Amino acid sequence: MFIPQVVLLVYEKDAVSLLRAQLKAADGTVLYDSINSSQWTAMKTQIKNHVAGFYTDAGANVRIVDSSAGLASPYTVVRLVKGSGFPVNTWGYGGGCDFHDLRPNAEPADDMAKVLVVGHRWIINDAYQNSVPLPTLPLGPDNLSWSIAITVCHELAHSLGLVYNNTILGGTPYPLCHNPGTPPTGWQWHLMTGGSPTKEHLDPASNWCWKEVNTDYLKFILPKE
Repeated sequence: MFIPQVVLLVYEKDAVSLLRAQLKAADGTVLYDSINSSQWTAMKTQIKNHVAGFYTDAGANVRIVDSSAGLASPYTVVRLVKGSGFPVNTWGYGGGCDFHDLRPNAEPADDMAKVLVVGHRWIINDAYQNSVPLPTLPLGPDNLSWSIAITVCHELAHSLGLVYNNTILGGTPYPLCHNPGTPPTGWQWHLMTGGSPTKEHLDPASNWCWKEVNTDYLKFILPKE
């Protein structure tokens, strides 16, 4: 029996306020409506379940929580932040991709995995302005929950060491650390490829998968048995 790697999802107050605010394009089109308290509560449950599902699929011994009550160190943190200081065309930030680095909570706050709200809002608006397909308009809480969960999975995996640029994992050089390549038939995107299409990133009906070499690595550093 192995102890799971606990991952705490932290939602910073200013980031949540911005995420929940209505997003409207310059022509007045509502890209997504404001999110009320009950919707936000449901979204947090969806995010946690989506992320847990992807890491369960990978066979990794990971437990996703969104409350620090009774939580003992060490644990890994992924933060939903406003993200004003990051490039606007970025969904999230992984905090590095050091091989075998589990990044416990002792890591500096500015070097943890992050989901960027400013980036999400900019990318959605930019897609609309440039006629890039979106799953629906206006987008709903389910779309945003999916996008945040995909970002959490991707950036958390960076913090866990994916995809390091070595002969084992074959990632692209730092700071990208992604897996190039085409996913298997029936799947639309690899979780660690990077540069994912906006539509799939926001569509809960889209099919995402891990590369086999990534699941092998996650099972090796976070075994269940």
